[in-house]
Amino acid sequence: MPKSARKPTQTARVCFWAPAGLRSTDSFLALSDALPGLGKEFMPALDEGSFLWMPMMMPHASIGEALDVLQKQDIAIGQIPEVESAMGKLGRAETALDPAPVSMIETIVNYRAEYLVDVDGQRLNFAFDGAATDFFRDEAGKPVPSTDGQPYKVRGRYARDAAGLLIPDANGRPFRLWRPALDPALNPRRAAWGGVRSADDIWAEISRAGQMPGSTSAPKLQPIAARIIMLQSGMRAPLGIKVKGADLSSIEAVGLQLERLLKEVPSVMPSTVNADRIIGKPYLEIHIDREAIARYGIALQQVQDVIEIAVGGKRATSTTEGRERYAVRVRYMRELRDSVEELQRILVPAPDGVQIPLGQLAEIRYARGPQVIKGEDTFLVGYVLFDKRPGYAEADVVEACRIFLAGKVGSGELNLPPGVSFTFAGSYENELRAQKKLNVVLPVALLAIFLLLYFQFGRMATTLMVFSGVLVAWAGGFAMLWLYGQGRLGFT
Repeated sequence: MPKSARKPTQTARVCFWAPAGLRSTDSFLALSDALPGLGKEFMPALDEGSFLWMPMMMPHASIGEALDVLQKQDIAIGQIPEVESAMGKLGRAETALDPAPVSMIETIVNYRAEYLVDVDGQRLNFAFDGAATDFFRDEAGKPVPSTDGQPYKVRGRYARDAAGLLIPDANGRPFRLWRPALDPALNPRRAAWGGVRSADDIWAEISRAGQMPGSTSAPKLQPIAARIIMLQSGMRAPLGIKVKGADLSSIEAVGLQLERLLKEVPSVMPSTVNADRIIGKPYLEIHIDREAIARYGIALQQVQDVIEIAVGGKRATSTTEGRERYAVRVRYMRELRDSVEELQRILVPAPDGVQIPLGQLAEIRYARGPQVIKGEDTFLVGYVLFDKRPGYAEADVVEACRIFLAGKVGSGELNLPPGVSFTFAGSYENELRAQKKLNVVLPVALLAIFLLLYFQFGRMATTLMVFSGVLVAWAGGFAMLWLYGQGRLGFT
Protein backbone atom coordinates (compact mmCIF):
# COMPACT_ATOMS: atom_id res chain seq x y z
CA MET A 1 0.00 0.00 0.00
CA PRO A 2 1.37 3.45 -0.83
CA LYS A 3 2.34 5.52 2.17
CA SER A 4 -0.13 8.23 1.15
CA ALA A 5 -3.01 5.73 1.20
CA ARG A 6 -2.35 4.49 4.73
CA LYS A 7 -4.98 5.31 7.29
CA PRO A 8 -3.83 7.31 10.34
CA THR A 9 -3.32 4.90 13.23
CA GLN A 10 -3.38 5.53 16.96
CA THR A 11 0.41 5.24 17.04
CA ALA A 12 0.68 8.05 14.50
CA ARG A 13 -1.74 10.21 16.51
CA VAL A 14 0.12 9.64 19.79
CA CYS A 15 3.51 10.28 18.16
CA PHE A 16 2.45 13.37 16.25
CA TRP A 17 5.35 15.24 17.87
CA ALA A 18 7.91 12.99 16.14
CA PRO A 19 9.73 14.45 13.11
CA ALA A 20 8.05 13.84 9.77
CA GLY A 21 11.14 12.02 8.52
CA LEU A 22 10.92 9.53 11.40
CA ARG A 23 7.17 8.99 10.96
CA SER A 24 7.68 8.13 7.28
CA THR A 25 10.30 5.43 7.87
CA ASP A 26 9.50 1.76 7.30
CA SER A 27 10.14 0.94 10.97
CA PHE A 28 7.63 3.49 12.18
CA LEU A 29 5.06 2.37 9.60
CA ALA A 30 5.57 -1.26 10.61
CA LEU A 31 5.00 -0.29 14.26
CA SER A 32 1.84 1.58 13.28
CA ASP A 33 0.53 -1.47 11.42
CA ALA A 34 1.34 -3.77 14.34
CA LEU A 35 -0.24 -1.44 16.92
CA PRO A 36 -3.00 0.41 15.08
CA GLY A 37 -4.90 1.27 18.24
CA LEU A 38 -8.67 1.79 18.48
CA GLY A 39 -10.78 3.88 16.17
CA LYS A 40 -13.62 6.14 17.33
CA GLU A 41 -16.98 4.45 17.02
CA PHE A 42 -20.14 4.50 19.16
CA MET A 43 -20.57 0.72 19.24
CA PRO A 44 -19.52 -2.17 17.00
CA ALA A 45 -22.03 -3.74 14.63
CA LEU A 46 -23.96 -6.67 16.08
CA ASP A 47 -24.48 -9.93 14.21
CA GLU A 48 -28.19 -10.15 13.38
CA GLY A 49 -27.78 -13.19 11.14
CA SER A 50 -29.20 -11.31 8.16
CA PHE A 51 -28.47 -8.39 5.84
CA LEU A 52 -30.61 -5.68 4.29
CA TRP A 53 -29.74 -5.18 0.62
CA MET A 54 -31.05 -1.75 -0.40
CA PRO A 55 -29.95 -0.70 -3.89
CA MET A 56 -31.52 2.14 -5.86
CA MET A 57 -32.60 2.35 -9.47
CA MET A 58 -32.75 5.41 -11.68
CA PRO A 59 -35.78 7.66 -11.04
CA HIS A 60 -37.16 7.07 -14.53
CA ALA A 61 -37.26 3.27 -14.11
CA SER A 62 -40.76 1.88 -14.60
CA ILE A 63 -42.41 -0.38 -12.07
CA GLY A 64 -42.16 -3.26 -14.52
CA GLU A 65 -38.40 -2.81 -14.98
CA ALA A 66 -37.89 -2.40 -11.22
CA LEU A 67 -39.86 -5.59 -10.56
CA ASP A 68 -37.77 -7.47 -13.11
CA VAL A 69 -34.52 -6.31 -11.47
CA LEU A 70 -35.89 -7.25 -8.03
CA GLN A 71 -36.75 -10.78 -9.13
CA LYS A 72 -33.38 -11.31 -10.81
CA GLN A 73 -31.53 -10.06 -7.73
CA ASP A 74 -33.51 -12.38 -5.45
CA ILE A 75 -32.66 -15.35 -7.68
CA ALA A 76 -28.96 -14.44 -7.93
CA ILE A 77 -28.57 -13.81 -4.18
CA GLY A 78 -30.53 -16.96 -3.31
CA GLN A 79 -28.03 -19.08 -5.26
CA ILE A 80 -25.19 -18.17 -2.87
CA PRO A 81 -24.57 -21.36 -0.80
CA GLU A 82 -24.31 -19.42 2.47
CA VAL A 83 -27.67 -17.68 1.92
CA GLU A 84 -30.73 -19.33 3.41
CA SER A 85 -33.38 -17.03 1.90
CA ALA A 86 -33.69 -13.74 0.02
CA MET A 87 -36.98 -11.85 -0.10
CA GLY A 88 -37.26 -8.41 -1.68
CA LYS A 89 -39.79 -5.59 -1.43
CA LEU A 90 -40.40 -2.90 -4.00
CA GLY A 91 -41.76 0.56 -3.22
CA ARG A 92 -43.66 1.27 -0.03
CA ALA A 93 -46.26 -0.51 2.03
CA GLU A 94 -49.81 0.70 2.62
CA THR A 95 -48.74 3.21 5.23
CA ALA A 96 -47.95 6.90 5.32
CA LEU A 97 -44.83 6.19 7.41
CA ASP A 98 -42.96 4.46 4.55
CA PRO A 99 -41.77 7.05 1.99
CA ALA A 100 -39.85 4.52 -0.15
CA PRO A 101 -40.21 5.21 -3.89
CA VAL A 102 -40.70 2.54 -6.55
CA SER A 103 -36.99 2.76 -7.41
CA MET A 104 -35.95 1.63 -3.90
CA ILE A 105 -35.44 -2.11 -3.38
CA GLU A 106 -35.34 -3.67 0.08
CA THR A 107 -34.23 -7.30 0.24
CA ILE A 108 -33.95 -9.22 3.50
CA VAL A 109 -31.14 -11.77 3.14
CA ASN A 110 -30.93 -14.44 5.86
CA TYR A 111 -27.66 -16.34 5.84
CA ARG A 112 -26.96 -19.72 7.32
CA ALA A 113 -25.12 -20.33 10.59
CA GLU A 114 -21.42 -21.07 10.25
CA TYR A 115 -21.75 -24.58 11.72
CA LEU A 116 -24.49 -27.17 12.04
CA VAL A 117 -25.98 -26.75 15.52
CA ASP A 118 -28.68 -28.37 17.63
CA VAL A 119 -31.80 -26.72 19.02
CA ASP A 120 -29.74 -25.22 21.87
CA GLY A 121 -27.22 -23.65 19.50
CA GLN A 122 -24.44 -26.12 20.33
CA ARG A 123 -22.23 -27.36 17.51
CA LEU A 124 -22.77 -30.94 16.39
CA ASN A 125 -19.78 -33.24 15.82
CA PHE A 126 -19.59 -35.77 12.99
CA ALA A 127 -17.16 -38.50 11.96
CA PHE A 128 -14.23 -36.95 10.12
CA ASP A 129 -11.11 -38.26 8.37
CA GLY A 130 -8.49 -35.53 8.24
CA ALA A 131 -6.03 -37.51 6.06
CA ALA A 132 -8.40 -37.89 3.09
CA THR A 133 -9.50 -35.37 0.46
CA ASP A 134 -12.97 -34.85 -0.95
CA PHE A 135 -15.14 -32.31 -2.69
CA PHE A 136 -16.58 -29.75 -0.33
CA ARG A 137 -20.20 -30.80 0.19
CA ASP A 138 -23.22 -29.49 2.04
CA GLU A 139 -24.93 -31.41 4.84
CA ALA A 140 -26.95 -33.40 2.27
CA GLY A 141 -23.80 -34.53 0.44
CA LYS A 142 -24.18 -32.31 -2.63
CA PRO A 143 -20.93 -30.71 -3.92
CA VAL A 144 -20.85 -26.95 -3.39
CA PRO A 145 -19.30 -24.76 -6.12
CA SER A 146 -16.67 -22.08 -5.67
CA THR A 147 -17.05 -18.56 -7.04
CA ASP A 148 -16.19 -19.88 -10.53
CA GLY A 149 -19.25 -22.15 -10.45
CA GLN A 150 -17.31 -25.43 -10.20
CA PRO A 151 -16.99 -27.83 -7.21
CA TYR A 152 -13.57 -28.01 -5.59
CA LYS A 153 -11.63 -30.36 -3.34
CA VAL A 154 -10.62 -29.71 0.27
CA ARG A 155 -8.54 -31.53 2.82
CA GLY A 156 -10.50 -33.88 5.04
CA ARG A 157 -13.64 -35.93 4.47
CA TYR A 158 -16.74 -36.45 6.56
CA ALA A 159 -18.02 -40.01 6.76
CA ARG A 160 -21.55 -40.54 5.48
CA ASP A 161 -24.07 -43.36 5.62
CA ALA A 162 -25.71 -45.11 2.68
CA ALA A 163 -28.19 -42.21 2.30
CA GLY A 164 -25.36 -39.68 2.09
CA LEU A 165 -26.08 -38.18 5.51
CA LEU A 166 -23.48 -37.20 8.08
CA ILE A 167 -22.67 -39.70 10.83
CA PRO A 168 -22.78 -38.21 14.36
CA ASP A 169 -19.60 -38.76 16.38
CA ALA A 170 -18.93 -37.17 19.77
CA ASN A 171 -15.18 -37.35 19.07
CA GLY A 172 -15.55 -36.03 15.55
CA ARG A 173 -15.43 -32.55 14.13
CA PRO A 174 -18.10 -29.80 13.73
CA PHE A 175 -19.49 -29.51 10.22
CA ARG A 176 -18.87 -26.05 8.75
CA LEU A 177 -21.54 -24.82 6.35
CA TRP A 178 -19.55 -21.86 4.99
CA ARG A 179 -17.23 -22.62 2.10
CA PRO A 180 -13.53 -23.06 2.98
CA ALA A 181 -10.62 -21.74 0.94
CA LEU A 182 -9.77 -23.14 -2.48
CA ASP A 183 -6.27 -24.60 -2.52
CA PRO A 184 -4.68 -24.67 -6.02
CA ALA A 185 -2.52 -27.63 -4.88
CA LEU A 186 -5.67 -29.76 -4.59
CA ASN A 187 -7.39 -28.10 -7.57
CA PRO A 188 -4.87 -27.75 -10.43
CA ARG A 189 -5.24 -24.94 -12.98
CA ARG A 190 -7.62 -23.03 -10.73
CA ALA A 191 -7.02 -19.69 -9.01
CA ALA A 192 -6.73 -19.53 -5.25
CA TRP A 193 -9.75 -18.26 -3.31
CA GLY A 194 -9.84 -17.35 0.36
CA GLY A 195 -13.27 -18.85 1.01
CA VAL A 196 -15.97 -17.46 3.28
CA ARG A 197 -14.33 -16.67 6.60
CA SER A 198 -16.75 -14.13 8.06
CA ALA A 199 -20.09 -12.45 7.48
CA ASP A 200 -18.21 -9.70 5.60
CA ASP A 201 -17.31 -12.27 2.94
CA ILE A 202 -20.98 -13.21 2.62
CA TRP A 203 -21.84 -9.53 2.13
CA ALA A 204 -19.17 -9.30 -0.57
CA GLU A 205 -20.82 -12.24 -2.35
CA ILE A 206 -24.22 -10.57 -2.03
CA SER A 207 -22.87 -7.32 -3.47
CA ARG A 208 -21.32 -9.18 -6.39
CA ALA A 209 -24.47 -11.20 -7.12
CA GLY A 210 -26.74 -8.16 -6.78
CA GLN A 211 -25.03 -6.05 -9.44
CA MET A 212 -27.56 -5.42 -12.22
CA PRO A 213 -27.59 -2.87 -15.08
CA GLY A 214 -29.48 0.22 -13.98
CA SER A 215 -29.12 -0.58 -10.28
CA THR A 216 -26.64 0.87 -7.79
CA SER A 217 -24.73 -0.98 -5.12
CA ALA A 218 -25.71 -0.64 -1.46
CA PRO A 219 -23.99 0.05 1.87
CA LYS A 220 -23.68 -2.80 4.33
CA LEU A 221 -26.80 -2.83 6.49
CA GLN A 222 -28.61 -5.17 8.86
CA PRO A 223 -32.41 -5.01 9.27
CA ILE A 224 -32.64 -3.82 12.89
CA ALA A 225 -29.62 -1.52 12.69
CA ALA A 226 -30.89 -0.04 9.43
CA ARG A 227 -34.25 0.87 10.95
CA ILE A 228 -32.51 2.59 13.85
CA ILE A 229 -30.30 4.54 11.42
CA MET A 230 -33.33 5.59 9.39
CA LEU A 231 -35.12 6.82 12.50
CA GLN A 232 -32.08 8.79 13.66
CA SER A 233 -30.88 10.37 10.43
CA GLY A 234 -33.56 9.68 7.81
CA MET A 235 -30.94 8.04 5.58
CA ARG A 236 -30.61 4.41 4.50
CA ALA A 237 -26.89 4.22 5.20
CA PRO A 238 -24.71 4.42 8.32
CA LEU A 239 -22.81 7.40 6.87
CA GLY A 240 -23.89 10.17 4.58
CA ILE A 241 -23.92 13.84 3.70
CA LYS A 242 -27.00 16.06 3.72
CA VAL A 243 -26.88 18.71 1.01
CA LYS A 244 -29.20 21.62 1.79
CA GLY A 245 -30.24 24.42 -0.51
CA ALA A 246 -33.04 26.44 -2.05
CA ASP A 247 -33.52 24.58 -5.37
CA LEU A 248 -33.34 20.92 -6.28
CA SER A 249 -31.13 21.35 -9.36
CA SER A 250 -28.30 22.92 -7.37
CA ILE A 251 -28.61 20.30 -4.64
CA GLU A 252 -28.37 17.48 -7.18
CA ALA A 253 -25.35 19.09 -8.89
CA VAL A 254 -23.47 19.44 -5.59
CA GLY A 255 -24.43 15.88 -4.64
CA LEU A 256 -22.95 14.52 -7.85
CA GLN A 257 -19.71 16.45 -7.18
CA LEU A 258 -19.53 14.99 -3.68
CA GLU A 259 -20.18 11.50 -5.05
CA ARG A 260 -17.21 11.81 -7.40
CA LEU A 261 -14.88 13.20 -4.73
CA LEU A 262 -15.81 10.79 -1.93
CA LYS A 263 -14.74 7.85 -4.09
CA GLU A 264 -11.19 9.21 -3.85
CA VAL A 265 -11.06 9.00 -0.03
CA PRO A 266 -9.00 5.88 0.89
CA SER A 267 -11.22 4.89 3.84
CA VAL A 268 -14.49 5.05 1.83
CA MET A 269 -15.81 2.05 -0.10
CA PRO A 270 -16.20 3.51 -3.63
CA SER A 271 -18.99 1.14 -4.70
CA THR A 272 -21.25 2.36 -1.88
CA VAL A 273 -21.07 6.08 -2.70
CA ASN A 274 -24.39 7.14 -4.16
CA ALA A 275 -25.90 10.61 -4.51
CA ASP A 276 -29.63 11.12 -4.85
CA ARG A 277 -30.79 11.54 -8.43
CA ILE A 278 -33.44 14.09 -7.55
CA ILE A 279 -34.40 15.41 -10.99
CA GLY A 280 -35.18 12.65 -13.44
CA LYS A 281 -38.64 11.29 -12.80
CA PRO A 282 -40.71 11.54 -16.02
CA TYR A 283 -43.95 13.47 -15.68
CA LEU A 284 -46.69 13.62 -18.31
CA GLU A 285 -47.86 17.21 -18.72
CA ILE A 286 -50.98 18.30 -20.59
CA HIS A 287 -50.87 21.98 -21.63
CA ILE A 288 -54.27 23.12 -22.83
CA ASP A 289 -54.25 25.51 -25.80
CA ARG A 290 -56.72 28.21 -24.77
CA GLU A 291 -56.92 29.68 -28.27
CA ALA A 292 -57.77 26.24 -29.75
CA ILE A 293 -60.57 25.54 -27.29
CA ALA A 294 -61.93 29.07 -27.83
CA ARG A 295 -62.26 28.42 -31.57
CA TYR A 296 -64.44 25.39 -30.82
CA GLY A 297 -66.39 27.17 -28.07
CA ILE A 298 -65.27 24.69 -25.40
CA ALA A 299 -64.84 25.89 -21.83
CA LEU A 300 -61.56 25.23 -20.00
CA GLN A 301 -63.36 23.48 -17.14
CA GLN A 302 -64.98 21.10 -19.60
CA VAL A 303 -61.61 20.00 -21.00
CA GLN A 304 -60.23 19.54 -17.49
CA ASP A 305 -63.24 17.43 -16.51
CA VAL A 306 -62.70 15.16 -19.50
CA ILE A 307 -59.02 14.73 -18.62
CA GLU A 308 -59.90 14.00 -14.99
CA ILE A 309 -62.46 11.33 -15.86
CA ALA A 310 -60.42 9.69 -18.63
CA VAL A 311 -56.99 9.60 -16.95
CA GLY A 312 -57.29 10.08 -13.20
CA GLY A 313 -60.81 8.83 -12.65
CA LYS A 314 -63.75 10.44 -10.94
CA ARG A 315 -65.75 9.21 -8.00
CA ALA A 316 -69.18 8.08 -9.17
CA THR A 317 -70.58 6.45 -6.04
CA SER A 318 -69.50 4.48 -2.99
CA THR A 319 -70.07 0.97 -1.75
CA THR A 320 -70.47 -0.19 1.85
CA GLU A 321 -69.25 -3.58 2.99
CA GLY A 322 -69.90 -4.01 6.69
CA ARG A 323 -68.11 -1.20 8.49
CA GLU A 324 -65.90 -0.48 5.47
CA ARG A 325 -66.74 2.07 2.80
CA TYR A 326 -65.04 2.25 -0.60
CA ALA A 327 -65.24 4.82 -3.37
CA VAL A 328 -66.17 3.63 -6.88
CA ARG A 329 -64.17 5.56 -9.47
CA VAL A 330 -64.81 5.60 -13.21
CA ARG A 331 -62.09 6.15 -15.84
CA TYR A 332 -60.90 4.85 -19.20
CA MET A 333 -59.49 1.34 -19.49
CA ARG A 334 -55.70 1.11 -19.22
CA GLU A 335 -55.09 0.38 -22.91
CA LEU A 336 -56.92 3.62 -23.79
CA ARG A 337 -54.67 5.84 -21.60
CA ASP A 338 -51.25 4.18 -21.36
CA SER A 339 -49.45 6.22 -24.05
CA VAL A 340 -49.29 9.76 -25.40
CA GLU A 341 -50.86 8.63 -28.68
CA GLU A 342 -53.86 7.13 -26.88
CA LEU A 343 -54.30 10.26 -24.76
CA GLN A 344 -54.31 12.39 -27.87
CA ARG A 345 -57.31 10.36 -29.12
CA ILE A 346 -59.49 11.18 -26.10
CA LEU A 347 -62.58 12.92 -27.41
CA VAL A 348 -63.82 16.21 -25.98
CA PRO A 349 -67.43 17.17 -26.91
CA ALA A 350 -67.99 20.62 -28.41
CA PRO A 351 -71.23 22.61 -27.85
CA ASP A 352 -72.47 21.65 -31.37
CA GLY A 353 -71.98 17.93 -30.64
CA VAL A 354 -68.73 17.49 -32.56
CA GLN A 355 -66.14 15.26 -30.83
CA ILE A 356 -62.71 16.91 -30.88
CA PRO A 357 -59.55 14.83 -30.16
CA LEU A 358 -57.60 16.09 -27.17
CA GLY A 359 -54.46 16.27 -29.31
CA GLN A 360 -56.00 19.20 -31.21
CA LEU A 361 -56.80 21.07 -28.00
CA ALA A 362 -53.68 20.51 -25.90
CA GLU A 363 -50.00 19.72 -26.11
CA ILE A 364 -49.06 16.48 -24.34
CA ARG A 365 -45.38 16.01 -23.48
CA TYR A 366 -43.03 14.43 -21.00
CA ALA A 367 -41.04 16.57 -18.55
CA ARG A 368 -38.32 15.71 -16.02
CA GLY A 369 -39.15 16.45 -12.42
CA PRO A 370 -38.28 15.41 -8.86
CA GLN A 371 -38.90 11.87 -7.71
CA VAL A 372 -39.39 13.01 -4.12
CA ILE A 373 -39.03 16.36 -2.38
CA LYS A 374 -37.39 16.22 1.04
CA GLY A 375 -36.98 19.09 3.45
CA GLU A 376 -35.15 19.69 6.70
CA ASP A 377 -34.59 22.82 8.78
CA THR A 378 -36.69 24.84 6.30
CA PHE A 379 -34.33 23.83 3.44
CA LEU A 380 -34.68 21.38 0.60
CA VAL A 381 -32.30 18.49 1.15
CA GLY A 382 -30.64 15.71 -0.83
CA TYR A 383 -28.51 12.82 0.43
CA VAL A 384 -25.12 11.44 -0.56
CA LEU A 385 -24.73 7.99 0.99
CA PHE A 386 -21.49 6.08 1.55
CA ASP A 387 -19.95 3.41 3.74
CA LYS A 388 -16.53 2.77 5.24
CA ARG A 389 -13.98 0.17 4.26
CA PRO A 390 -13.45 -2.78 6.64
CA GLY A 391 -10.99 -1.96 9.41
CA TYR A 392 -11.93 1.72 9.71
CA ALA A 393 -14.02 3.40 12.41
CA GLU A 394 -16.97 5.58 11.45
CA ALA A 395 -15.87 8.75 13.23
CA ASP A 396 -12.38 8.47 11.73
CA VAL A 397 -13.83 8.04 8.23
CA VAL A 398 -16.06 11.10 8.62
CA GLU A 399 -13.14 13.18 9.87
CA ALA A 400 -11.02 12.06 6.90
CA CYS A 401 -13.84 12.94 4.49
CA ARG A 402 -14.36 16.33 6.13
CA ILE A 403 -10.67 17.23 5.80
CA PHE A 404 -10.56 15.95 2.21
CA LEU A 405 -13.64 17.91 1.11
CA ALA A 406 -12.47 21.05 2.90
CA GLY A 407 -9.29 20.87 0.85
CA LYS A 408 -11.31 20.48 -2.36
CA VAL A 409 -13.44 23.50 -1.48
CA GLY A 410 -10.29 25.53 -0.84
CA SER A 411 -8.74 24.48 -4.16
CA GLY A 412 -11.95 25.25 -6.07
CA GLU A 413 -12.46 21.67 -7.26
CA LEU A 414 -15.68 21.48 -5.24
CA ASN A 415 -17.95 24.34 -6.24
CA LEU A 416 -20.72 25.26 -3.82
CA PRO A 417 -23.36 27.59 -5.31
CA PRO A 418 -24.67 30.42 -3.09
CA GLY A 419 -27.17 29.13 -0.56
CA VAL A 420 -26.04 25.48 -0.77
CA SER A 421 -24.26 23.79 2.13
CA PHE A 422 -23.57 20.24 3.29
CA THR A 423 -23.23 18.51 6.65
CA PHE A 424 -22.22 14.99 7.61
CA ALA A 425 -24.83 12.77 9.23
CA GLY A 426 -25.25 9.17 10.28
CA SER A 427 -24.81 6.84 13.20
CA TYR A 428 -21.40 8.36 14.00
CA GLU A 429 -23.32 11.27 15.56
CA ASN A 430 -24.09 8.95 18.48
CA GLU A 431 -20.38 8.79 19.20
CA LEU A 432 -20.12 12.57 19.16
CA ARG A 433 -23.04 12.94 21.58
CA ALA A 434 -21.63 10.25 23.87
CA GLN A 435 -18.20 11.90 23.81
CA LYS A 436 -19.66 15.24 24.88
CA LYS A 437 -21.47 13.62 27.78
CA LEU A 438 -18.45 11.55 28.84
CA ASN A 439 -16.25 14.64 28.82
CA VAL A 440 -18.34 15.82 31.75
CA VAL A 441 -19.46 12.58 33.40
CA LEU A 442 -16.09 10.80 33.40
CA PRO A 443 -14.07 13.49 35.27
CA VAL A 444 -16.89 13.88 37.78
CA ALA A 445 -17.02 10.12 38.37
CA LEU A 446 -13.24 9.85 38.81
CA LEU A 447 -13.26 12.80 41.21
CA ALA A 448 -16.08 11.19 43.22
CA ILE A 449 -14.14 7.91 43.43
CA PHE A 450 -11.01 9.72 44.56
CA LEU A 451 -12.89 11.65 47.26
CA LEU A 452 -14.61 8.50 48.57
CA LEU A 453 -11.25 6.75 48.83
CA TYR A 454 -9.71 9.74 50.60
CA PHE A 455 -12.57 9.96 53.08
CA GLN A 456 -12.18 6.24 53.77
CA PHE A 457 -8.40 6.08 54.28
CA GLY A 458 -7.68 9.64 55.34
CA ARG A 459 -4.18 9.54 53.79
CA MET A 460 -3.20 10.89 50.39
CA ALA A 461 -0.52 8.23 49.75
CA THR A 462 -2.90 5.32 50.42
CA THR A 463 -5.63 6.99 48.36
CA LEU A 464 -3.31 7.44 45.36
CA MET A 465 -2.12 3.85 45.61
CA VAL A 466 -5.67 2.45 45.59
CA PHE A 467 -6.84 4.94 42.98
CA SER A 468 -4.10 3.78 40.60
CA GLY A 469 -6.03 0.52 40.28
CA VAL A 470 -8.70 2.43 38.36
CA LEU A 471 -6.14 3.48 35.77
CA VAL A 472 -4.74 -0.05 35.52
CA ALA A 473 -8.23 -1.50 35.04
CA TRP A 474 -8.96 1.16 32.46
CA ALA A 475 -5.83 0.29 30.51
CA GLY A 476 -6.62 -3.41 30.77
CA GLY A 477 -10.09 -2.81 29.37
CA PHE A 478 -8.71 -1.08 26.29
CA ALA A 479 -6.12 -3.85 25.88
CA MET A 480 -8.89 -6.47 25.95
CA LEU A 481 -10.90 -4.51 23.38
CA TRP A 482 -7.86 -4.55 21.12
CA LEU A 483 -7.34 -8.29 21.66
CA TYR A 484 -10.98 -9.02 20.80
CA GLY A 485 -10.42 -7.24 17.49
CA GLN A 486 -7.51 -9.56 16.56
CA GLY A 487 -9.19 -12.52 14.85
CA ARG A 488 -5.87 -14.35 14.43
CA LEU A 489 -5.54 -14.63 18.21
CA GLY A 490 -8.78 -16.57 18.51
CA PHE A 491 -10.85 -13.84 20.18
CA THR A 492 -14.07 -14.00 18.10
